[in-house]
Amino acid sequence: MNDESWIVLIAKTNVSAGDELTYDYLFDPNEPDEFKVLCLCKAPNCRKFMN
Repeated sequence: MNDESWIVLIAKTNVSAGDELTYDYLFDPNEPDEFKVLCLCKAPNCRKFMN
């Protein structure tokens, strides 16, 4: 037995090699701005913060 941990993501559609995936960490959206993690993805529909 080893000490490795795994995260498994199950997609609703086929994902090809090289496709970009996003993940919503479900951070508290009401957290004060000074504790929020800035998102740098620059997507037009970005929420600007990871949380």
